[in-house]
Amino acid sequence: MTMTFGTGYQLDKNNLLGSGGYGKVYKCTDMQGQERAVKQVFTANPEILETEIEIHRHIGQHPNIVQLIDVFDNQGEAGKMIVMELARGGELSDYLEKTGKMTEDKAKGIFKQVLSAIQHMHSKNVLHRDLKTDNILLCTDSTHDINHPVVKLIDFGAGHWSKTGPLQASKFIGTLQYMAPEVIIARGDDFDASDASQVESTVEIEFKKRPFGIRKYKPGPNNKGARIIEVIPQSRYPGDPLGQAHVAGVQNEWVVKSVNGRDVSQMDYEDILDLMGDRLLDNSSRGAFDGSFKVTGDNKGQGKILPKVEMVDLPVQVQYAQMKPKPYDGKADVWSLGCVLYNMVAGTPPFPPEEDDVMAGRYQPIPGASPQLMDLLSKMLVVNPAARIDLNSIAAHPWLEYHRCPLGHAFTTGRAFSPKDTDTFQHLYLGVGALGLSLIFHPNLNGFLPSDIGWAFALYLESVAVLCQLYMFMKEGRAQEFTSHFLAAQALAKVMSFVFWASSFSELSDPNHHIKAFVGNWVVCAQLIQLLIMGDFIYHYMRCIQKGIPVSQLLVSDAV
Repeated sequence: MTMTFGTGYQLDKNNLLGSGGYGKVYKCTDMQGQERAVKQVFTANPEILETEIEIHRHIGQHPNIVQLIDVFDNQGEAGKMIVMELARGGELSDYLEKTGKMTEDKAKGIFKQVLSAIQHMHSKNVLHRDLKTDNILLCTDSTHDINHPVVKLIDFGAGHWSKTGPLQASKFIGTLQYMAPEVIIARGDDFDASDASQVESTVEIEFKKRPFGIRKYKPGPNNKGARIIEVIPQSRYPGDPLGQAHVAGVQNEWVVKSVNGRDVSQMDYEDILDLMGDRLLDNSSRGAFDGSFKVTGDNKGQGKILPKVEMVDLPVQVQYAQMKPKPYDGKADVWSLGCVLYNMVAGTPPFPPEEDDVMAGRYQPIPGASPQLMDLLSKMLVVNPAARIDLNSIAAHPWLEYHRCPLGHAFTTGRAFSPKDTDTFQHLYLGVGALGLSLIFHPNLNGFLPSDIGWAFALYLESVAVLCQLYMFMKEGRAQEFTSHFLAAQALAKVMSFVFWASSFSELSDPNHHIKAFVGNWVVCAQLIQLLIMGDFIYHYMRCIQKGIPVSQLLVSDAV
């Protein structure tokens, strides 16, 4: 079935790319015939969807983030039609499920691109908060195969944009096996509502009927207190007791502070619920009620009798306490990034889906992994976020050292480099060699020997001086943008200079001298050497410009 939507987009529902609880993803075409992907989302909570779209728009373009193009309302239905670039590839999780694991070199190429995407997001003051192998696409095109894929980061439904202030969030959200310990702590399992220093604010609600409509509670520390973890979201009819809490605006994570003026924050969890009478009739957690709210048996029919708890009179005034937020920052994404890296090389995540294991931060070494990789993981998977490595330090870690030799061949090294290691080029030899050549091969431009030798010396030195910068690029695997732009401009000047001297080199020669007869040839040769030395650099520089990759990544990104 073909349908038209938005500004002339054509959608054939036979071209289904994927589906899930959120909706479906199809291939579509725009008015120019260019293929796109459209996510048709159906949701009962438009606010959450609008937030995701707003974050995705704010992130903007990046070569390793799937691009948002257009958003339209569903025709006659709730939800949205979200048009994105068509990323031809499968999820990293699917690839790992087939292969089990990958080599460090391949993982490194993928990891660097994901790292670049997260760095971009953080520069926009956005946390991803659900970084996992399911949300990383490995894409291929005419220049990238599955062994050297282009990475596209997707799904920003759990993202958080800090529009003002520092990059921080406080919501418990994400996927447990990739979730940082501080995100679990942010849920506030140890929140004590009797401690005023932990309370952000209180809200008092009057309930006129039982039950109030809170499906699930959770006890606090030492089984004291009652925290709401699920409110029944809808009323079946006006005045429905199961919808009272929802209508009154009661929210998850609120803690019962007092009931009809009685402080219950240190009361046993079960007794608080019995006091309010706020248990659903099936009471699957403790058994069934008799008419007096006395529990007559556990749900296994053992006939267990518990003390009778007197319920309070209606209407019930319930005061809820809201916890002071426990913020976390960009280090939460660093932890998730470490879990993804471990998963790629080991074939499984570092932690099972158990909160205790994640909070302990203990994982098994990867058999056969390089010491540099294990060192990086040991700095990323640190329970204390203050001691955890940051994104910039990850990018500079020895495991990610990446070198290019002439003609663009890439190779890696397991050895760490310090500034003393990289700055070892013998610059003096360049000057001595250039001076020697200028003494032998120099033109007779104005009949003044020192001037002619000086001009020739400058030309020869300039021809090889760029070697210093290129040497540092290859040793460090990084390039500064301003240096790269300078060298690109210098290369263009060399092309113009070469054209000039190639057309007038005979004027530099002295045909009556057995050595100076070849000065013009030597000058042109020197100019050609300059172009050859810089050729590999300029090739990768232009590839960066063509693909929209930051020039600082020209020696790092596998897309180049």
